[in-house]
Amino acid sequence: MKFRLGVPCALIAFASVCLAVLASHAADAAPIASPRVTDKIPVADQVQPALPNRFAHASADAPFRLRCNWVRSPLGVQQRHPRLTWMPPRQNKLHDQASYQIQVAQSRQAILQGHTLVWDSGKVPTSADFLPQYEGPALTPFTHYYWRVRIWSRSGWQSRWSPVASWMTGPLNPEDWRGDWISYYPHTTNSFYQTPHNAYYGLAQPKRITHKSWVQKQPCPIFRKVFRAPKHLSHAYMYIAGLGYWKVLVNGRKAGPGVLYSTLYDYSKTVPFQSFDVTRLLRKGHRNVVTISLGNGWYNIMEATVFKWQNAVWKAWPRTRMALRMQSSDGKIRWLGTDASWQAAPGPRLADAVFNGEVYDASLKIHGWNNPKRALASMPHARRVRPPAGRLTSQLMPPCEVMHRFAPTSITKPKPHVFVITFAQNMSGWVTLTAAGRPGVPVVLRYGEKLDAHGLV
Repeated sequence: MKFRLGVPCALIAFASVCLAVLASHAADAAPIASPRVTDKIPVADQVQPALPNRFAHASADAPFRLRCNWVRSPLGVQQRHPRLTWMPPRQNKLHDQASYQIQVAQSRQAILQGHTLVWDSGKVPTSADFLPQYEGPALTPFTHYYWRVRIWSRSGWQSRWSPVASWMTGPLNPEDWRGDWISYYPHTTNSFYQTPHNAYYGLAQPKRITHKSWVQKQPCPIFRKVFRAPKHLSHAYMYIAGLGYWKVLVNGRKAGPGVLYSTLYDYSKTVPFQSFDVTRLLRKGHRNVVTISLGNGWYNIMEATVFKWQNAVWKAWPRTRMALRMQSSDGKIRWLGTDASWQAAPGPRLADAVFNGEVYDASLKIHGWNNPKRALASMPHARRVRPPAGRLTSQLMPPCEVMHRFAPTSITKPKPHVFVITFAQNMSGWVTLTAAGRPGVPVVLRYGEKLDAHGLV
């Protein structure tokens, strides 16, 4: 058996310097080969990113680094008066801006020609509490807006117009949404849930820790929907909310760069949703498949914490809502939303928790789940469920992303079938490994920052 494993796939792994791999509980036979360091890391990932230089792309005579709500060309904007900000030209004129002018239009051509504008601010003096915002007519849902700005200095110098930037509105009102909140409650006879498993699977339990056992009694659900995209598709935008952790794939490819969606909120007040441009992920005129996998995350937290999140008023079984807006070249709009027609199944993650990590059974992966050519007609269907109490709100805050990949610096074997793998840097992340061995043999990874007297994590 050979499989590729990224652990944890859906859960936060706090700062990790070393990890221990428990290859087997059996002492008489090594079920997997000893791990080895590999330097086969993509070249693009071998350079550690530096802090961005605000003036790296500065222009000598035009504003640059245009942002809407402090995000570059955001999708799903809900604010009626989004904030519009920029960097002034020339580093030495950073504090010399006296006034500005903003123009907004609904096409790039219109904004470049300076006519058919949605809004023109005119020449506006810069005040001490300078933080401009859009003040034009009411915004329309699911619409692109293009904007540019120019400024004047106190000495009377006038800049050129900036490069054109944009933002796109999302669902501005509850009635703009499509799709239902769905979930699935798997009925499983897996022996994992009949055995009082220790969360550390034979590894020594860390001191002063209360997360001793799994309390989850069924795996979190996964969903899929096969559909045919319009033949003359021009744009496709996805709006998705998931509680707690979630991941969405279109034809087996990620819809965005983020990981560990969604962010911790008071879900009784705010439910964040993400917006993605998935045009390039869809096959025009052909069958496509969207799959969603859920985890407990911060919404259905499993461990007792000092913050009492296990008793949160919002706590419930994971659920999701998704709307896919597909526009053809003739302007026709077609929607795909989550509903009871979506296929559902128990996922391969038998248990998952923010602090305890996860238990992943690779043998439970459903072959062809991300293949639109596979009908999987015998699968059960999702259930419509009660919406969460919080308001669906566009999350413009950047998500967690994989910023860098590191190869380990050393591997030691302090005891049989146990390996300690050390990295050069303390980080937040997880390990990806490829293992080969007998089916059913557990591979256990623990993350930590220190080694004990025996050389174990």
